[in-house]
Amino acid sequence: ARPTMAFLVVAAAVATGDTAMAPWLAGVGSLLVQTHLSLAPLVAAMVAAAALLAWPARRHAGAPAWRRPLAWTAGVLALAWVLPVVEQFTSPSRGNLSRLAGAATEAEASIVGPTRAVRIVAEATVVRPWFTRSSYEDAVPLTPGGAPLPDTVGLVPALLVVAGLVAALVAVAVAARRARQSAVATLATVAVVALTVEVVALARSPVNPTGIAVHGMRWLWPVAALATATLVAALLVLLRAHRSWGRRALLGVAALVLAIAVANLPTYASRSWGPVALTAELPAARDLVADLDALDGRGTVLFDPVGLRYAEPYSGLVLAALQDRGVPFVFDDEVLIRQFGEGRRHRDEATLRLWQVEGPDAADPPPGAERVAYAEHDDGPVALLVEPIA
Repeated sequence: ARPTMAFLVVAAAVATGDTAMAPWLAGVGSLLVQTHLSLAPLVAAMVAAAALLAWPARRHAGAPAWRRPLAWTAGVLALAWVLPVVEQFTSPSRGNLSRLAGAATEAEASIVGPTRAVRIVAEATVVRPWFTRSSYEDAVPLTPGGAPLPDTVGLVPALLVVAGLVAALVAVAVAARRARQSAVATLATVAVVALTVEVVALARSPVNPTGIAVHGMRWLWPVAALATATLVAALLVLLRAHRSWGRRALLGVAALVLAIAVANLPTYASRSWGPVALTAELPAARDLVADLDALDGRGTVLFDPVGLRYAEPYSGLVLAALQDRGVPFVFDDEVLIRQFGEGRRHRDEATLRLWQVEGPDAADPPPGAERVAYAEHDDGPVALLVEPIA
């Protein structure tokens, strides 16, 4: 969420005509898209909006004023995208960019849809205010793909909330433009674009195998923060004409922001479903990899993903620990080869087959298998087993 908020702030700065921020816009935008594809529509729309809004503000400066920022922006984009582009043209199979383009044009899976999107945006932005500690945890309940959203605001109130917020931002933009407060007007315009795009993007977002989950829409909270900051900035500008009221308002807002910041210090463990839900299994994962000394000096290991459950929290840490210990490992699974690269393809050099098991087989390995690591957690034991490769 924090990189997304930084991106929105930089986009607003570029929109005012601050071309020196264009390389930052390109860099942070590239980081967001390459981190999570759900951010791609927001990044694309905000870059386009910033460019369109900046053009009237900077066209009088002429080409020389743009030349240097554009050169730096091109350099940042080249560095950010050189590896995906090289992989696209050197991959022995379809490159990542081709796969993404194909996934975007092929038959779609279940999507969130406009009705649920509007309700989620209203819930996260206003109903359960974005700045409260439980908002990220409670605003978007885990919901199967085709099921209605439970415990969220209804469609009609949600439409009124979202429409009212957009109308307020449009009014701020118009009033600020008339009052020659161009920075506030631009900020409000950027916020309107961001709010509109987030509803459309969320409506078109596919539902992942676990259902509608909050960790796939973290950008809702930064957009809500931008909209709120815009309205507060407009209020402070309005009150600035009255010196005494302006000072009191500024002090009041500063105190409120400080109180919210203190209340949201990183001592709060969210219970929202997603990767954070697996933190309870981290001690078991650490115990598991602590036993990997048994593989030192025993040659190359073939990691077999057989039996791995969806989103299990152990195998990634196991592979990282193997690499950290200098234990060579390879795969014959095409999905894992795709993730780790052709250099990890098994070419008959492995001497041991390694696989991970959970449940009864972890406590009682099958005949012929050697248990090299073992740990226990609340849901049962987990172990790493090996056997020689003939």
